[in-house]
Amino acid sequence: PPPRCYHTAAMWHTASTQRMAIFGGAGEGETMFNDIWGLDSTTLKWGAIDVVGGSPAPRSSHLCVAWPASGALIVHGGLGCDGVTGDVWVLRHLAAGGWDLRGDEESGAGGEKPCWKLLETDGESVKRAHHCGGLGGRHGTQLLAYSGQDDRLLTVHNVAVLDLETATWTLAALPSGRTDAVGPAATLPLARIDAGAAALPGVGVVVFGGVADDFSFVPAANAW
Repeated sequence: PPPRCYHTAAMWHTASTQRMAIFGGAGEGETMFNDIWGLDSTTLKWGAIDVVGGSPAPRSSHLCVAWPASGALIVHGGLGCDGVTGDVWVLRHLAAGGWDLRGDEESGAGGEKPCWKLLETDGESVKRAHHCGGLGGRHGTQLLAYSGQDDRLLTVHNVAVLDLETATWTLAALPSGRTDAVGPAATLPLARIDAGAAALPGVGVVVFGGVADDFSFVPAANAW
C-alpha cells in the first residue's frame, strides 16, 4: 500500500481467508485515501481488495472494526475532505448471504467480491473523528465509539453506541477526570483523541492512551 497515516487496521475473517485489512488514511501532501488493502495471514503478501459498487469517501482518523459474526468490516466517521463525517459503512461478501441489515435484501450479484453498503441509521447524529472503539454487548452487536472530536473539532466525552441489529445510535455521557487530578478524580476516565482500543470477548472494549482535551498525553494508568 502507498505510505499513509491516520488509517485503520482490523483482522478480517471470511470463509476463505484471514487477513489484516487497512482502510483509508492520509498520504503525502493533501492525499486522502479510500482504498482497502489486505495482508494475507498465511502468505504475508499484500494485495489491493477489489470491491463492487460504491465506496466510502476518502477519510482519515476514522473507526474501523471487524464484525466476526457477519464476516464484515464496519467503518464509521472520520475526517474527510469536507470535515468530520458521521456515516457508517459495512463491507461484506455478497455471497455470504446477502444484506439483512434493516431488512434490506440485495441479490448476490458480484459473487465472491466484497461490497460496501451505506448503513442508514436512526437516533443521535454522531459525527466523529480521532475516536476509538470496538464491538461489545452480549452478542457482540453493539459498536462502541469512545470520545474523539465532533464536527466542531472539539473533544467530546461520551460513548456513542450503535446497535447493529436496529441500526440505532444512542449516547452515554461519562464522568470526567483531569490530567492533573489526584485522589478519586484521578480514577475517572479522561476524554481523549487518537487513543487505541480493542474488543476483548467476555470483557468489553479496552481503551488505552491518547491525547487529552488540554493536549497533554493521557497517563498510562488512565486505561479503561
